[in-house]
Amino acid sequence: MGHPQGTTGPLPFAVGSPHLWGTHPTPVPCPRCPSTWVRARPPGPADPPCPSEVLHWGPWGPWSPCTRPLWESIACKSTVGQQRRTRECVGHGQGGPSCPAEEGLGTIHVRACYNIQNCLLHGNWSDWSPWGLCTPPCGTSPTRSRSRECRATLPSYKLTVTNVGSSGSRNVTFWGTPRPLCEPLLGQRLRLEEIRPCLHVLPCPPDEE
Repeated sequence: MGHPQGTTGPLPFAVGSPHLWGTHPTPVPCPRCPSTWVRARPPGPADPPCPSEVLHWGPWGPWSPCTRPLWESIACKSTVGQQRRTRECVGHGQGGPSCPAEEGLGTIHVRACYNIQNCLLHGNWSDWSPWGLCTPPCGTSPTRSRSRECRATLPSYKLTVTNVGSSGSRNVTFWGTPRPLCEPLLGQRLRLEEIRPCLHVLPCPPDEE
């Protein structure tokens, strides 16, 4: 790579992927830098520092189970619990600046919840799904299918609660996968599938040798 007009000495980085920081041809990871940056060799006294990565929030992790401190279990009850998820400030170094809060949220997000994990709940049958594609897409006997599913009806719990020690309220969400109970439909209790043959299907092309 050449030097821009009017400059001398080694360039701080090379354009492309990965970006090079330094002059040695054997790259090593550049600490706290984007994955597309590599330091050309371990840093020396005269080397410039790694290019600073723009601070940004990483993705949220999964929600923790919905619980209530000092309670044995709140599953299948109208007791409000709480759960949390976390994220990291990417590019943040010790003693350096941190990512700005977004809508009042930093590294931790806490919300109120009802725990309906594995709870038996009254259910209703969904409408038929759209017809799927023919499987296989060619040949003499492809089929397509559609289905209906038994879906749980959420309990009629309060969807907002008053904040403790302050004014206002906050929303409450349902957490977990319940077990729905529906009236049998054509002998099925959870999922009903209809399968039909596909018409006017083209033959499969011969195998390429």
